[in-house]
Amino acid sequence: SICVLSEFYLQFCNCSFFPLFFFSEMRSRNSSAVFWHGGSSGGYQTLLLDEDRGWLLVGGRDHVYMLQAESLTQPMRKIHWPAGKEHTERCRHAGKNLSTDCANFVRLLQPFNKTHVYVCGTGAYHPQCTYIYLGHSVEEPAFTLLTHTVESGRGKCPFSPHESFTAQLTDGELYAGTSVDFMGNNAAIFRTSVHTSSQHYIRTEAYHDYWLNEPDFVGSYFIPDTHSLDDDKVYFFFKETAVESNQQDKRVYSRVARVCKNDIGGKRSLINRWSTFLKARLVCSVPGPGGMDTHFDELEDIFLLETKDPQNPVIYGVFSTSSSVFRGSAVCVYSMASIRAAFNGPFAHKEGPDYRWVEYKEKIPYPRPGTVSVHRAIKHRIYSTITSDNVISADVLVNYISNLIILLFVSSDGEVAQLPLQRCELYGKACADCCLARDPYCAWNGSTCSSYFPSNKRRARRQDVRYGDPWSQCQDLGEGFEDVELKTVYAVESNSTFLECTPRSPQAAAKWVMQQSHTQTTREVRFNKFTMLKQATWDEPLANITLGYRNTHGSSVYSMLMLILLHPALV
Repeated sequence: SICVLSEFYLQFCNCSFFPLFFFSEMRSRNSSAVFWHGGSSGGYQTLLLDEDRGWLLVGGRDHVYMLQAESLTQPMRKIHWPAGKEHTERCRHAGKNLSTDCANFVRLLQPFNKTHVYVCGTGAYHPQCTYIYLGHSVEEPAFTLLTHTVESGRGKCPFSPHESFTAQLTDGELYAGTSVDFMGNNAAIFRTSVHTSSQHYIRTEAYHDYWLNEPDFVGSYFIPDTHSLDDDKVYFFFKETAVESNQQDKRVYSRVARVCKNDIGGKRSLINRWSTFLKARLVCSVPGPGGMDTHFDELEDIFLLETKDPQNPVIYGVFSTSSSVFRGSAVCVYSMASIRAAFNGPFAHKEGPDYRWVEYKEKIPYPRPGTVSVHRAIKHRIYSTITSDNVISADVLVNYISNLIILLFVSSDGEVAQLPLQRCELYGKACADCCLARDPYCAWNGSTCSSYFPSNKRRARRQDVRYGDPWSQCQDLGEGFEDVELKTVYAVESNSTFLECTPRSPQAAAKWVMQQSHTQTTREVRFNKFTMLKQATWDEPLANITLGYRNTHGSSVYSMLMLILLHPALV
């Protein structure tokens, strides 16, 4: 689980996350903080951040912790909430592991109001939910578990601590994508009430693969469609085994599903079932030669970037390939206009079990299926295709952005880490390097690349996140560049040799130049004869030549690192 606190929203940033930072390096520089509670703790799977009060709630194994958001090393408070002994024993007798399965792993922390947080845990495969009372005091919150309000978590929280799960609490209703049985075979999208004793619920149909087929839930969001409350909808993002594929070639597709908040369920066979449930395929692909696209079919994470218009946020998805031959990942970006267009587009259906899914050509019933809460009108599950040409090739995690301090919280099974997002010292001492980094947390202040803080004075900072153009920001592009070490690399003549240089800025283009023996002139190497690999490397048979690497932006070239081959000899 990841939470980010930030002063910026990255709507202009085409982020390829370079340079790559290792957590061990950050710990050695004392630029991170780690929370770890020994003994029977661990299993930190959910975080809830309150920026106004400055605390971070962490759900773990049999515990909920309250930490100071600005420093995880400060004293913390905790609530002990174990599973019942009878449920623990029943879990153990069912063959589950006492340490990793048969405990109360907290999977849900959602704000209910200003004084209460709704919390759910697996309860040793007997899910349970209740409230944490925080009170009104900012300095000394109550932080008390309300044991008298404990209720069943079925349909709200998974039985297993290892299953995928998503939930959103809005207007006293919990919308959850979760499994609802011990074995994890019955997965559904549920809506249940959390502020009344009502047992009424709405869910997707069980064991019907055209509703949900072995779904792996990733995320969910409440997104209004119009200014009318009657048009409010909840969107679920997940991946599942595609019903479109044949039995011999099972494929995994990523999906977005939508339900109306005012859905009261259907009639007859659809009592307590969604009458507005629709789903569509999320397509993330890269065009290839000959019209063969590379598809990233498996959704790994999802992030909603809020804009000034609450009805039109931007959706970022992290995808990976399902192929065992080609492995890769990508970030695809979707607008709400394209998602709504898919749900308003053509339907798909098939005539029978031996038929293929095809576009529905007949007249669409009125009211249109999926648009009202009292009429379903179509037998088979429907979908349309969402396409996107905004693909960023990167292997990244999707972050959650808010507005106060610049910190990143990352939870794993064993610990919670606090990491700074401002690492401006990595970009060197040149204005051009700082600008080329296109880091929204850093700017050139006239002498160094330093942390950026909003200012009404335009001249107080120099940064161009959108274009990364140092010409418009830096007066002297030659200032600040350091002399670099001259390295000698020995190799065997007429054999392949590997040379590598890593630019300080990921936005800078790389050039290799060749210097002939006993001359001072250089020329750029054209790669019709040599091989250019990722991050400015060289891997070709070499003669008695001198090679150099230069970094360029625009028409300005400055020396970064020189690799020399002097009279190759056997080593």
